[in-house]
Amino acid sequence: MTIERHNIGVGFNQLQSYYGIKSEVSTMQKPEDNKFPKTVFGFEQYCENRDKKMKCKGFTLVELLVVISIIALLLAILMPSLNRARRQAQNVACLSNLRQWGLVFQMYTQGHDGYFPRGWYTNTIDRKQLWMSTLRGYYGDVSKLRCCPAASKPEKDGGIFGTWGPWPDYRGTYITKEDYGSYGINEWIYYNAGEVTGSEAATDSPALYWSKVGARQANRVPVLMDCGTYEILPKTTDRPPDIEGEYTWGETSTYGEMSRCLLNRHLKKTTNILYMDWSVEPTKFKKLWDLKWYRGWKMLRPILSWPDWIE
Repeated sequence: MTIERHNIGVGFNQLQSYYGIKSEVSTMQKPEDNKFPKTVFGFEQYCENRDKKMKCKGFTLVELLVVISIIALLLAILMPSLNRARRQAQNVACLSNLRQWGLVFQMYTQGHDGYFPRGWYTNTIDRKQLWMSTLRGYYGDVSKLRCCPAASKPEKDGGIFGTWGPWPDYRGTYITKEDYGSYGINEWIYYNAGEVTGSEAATDSPALYWSKVGARQANRVPVLMDCGTYEILPKTTDRPPDIEGEYTWGETSTYGEMSRCLLNRHLKKTTNILYMDWSVEPTKFKKLWDLKWYRGWKMLRPILSWPDWIE
């Protein structure tokens, strides 16, 4: 039976060859000779198994270079938008941080008859602490809360996107060596009862300090803000720096301490500020001189010429 089937099969194949007849039977191939589709990146590749070696027809070098070029072009187009979106997200997070600081200051002042921390303005050493130390129990010593998300990298002496602190070699009683941040307090809000004497006595009258909440036009009195140092003591004689990002640690300088909060972290030439009414707003650099930094603040000589980087 086997021999007969083989002969029939041979004869049938000969007839097909003679008459040029094609059928599904004649086109059947051995499994190892089949071509089968393989999908790669959405395209079908046809691979042949010859001599037990897989040979595939893939992309040419030119095609790969074209794809890579297109991807690079798309990234170049999208990167500015992605960077802008990232900075906007950081700005929103910064405003949220300052609102939380508003709650912290509210809790402190409500528990101290409306008075702000004393800061430097007391002769009692154990009470002479800066805002980040005095308020530590209210914000849980969360270092990130002291930082604008756009400037959260611990880096001594700050910078636009750096922080003040930490100071590993600091041995003072007013700030811990691990403290760092990128927000600064308006030093004029500290509770100054006029008790500081001797070499540490303030040169400015205690009557200029706000000391407690409840000021008129509290929505124009800055409390905490984007800053290159942990505090700021502006004067009406302060001027904007000629170079963007330049500021000083010292009170007696060419520009004064207002330059500490002229940091363009949010690409809009604004400083995010927490005000005494606990509202939070981005404030244009030029508007900073119109705020009420201390009692009786009044610009005697308006700024007529602004540097190019602010214009």
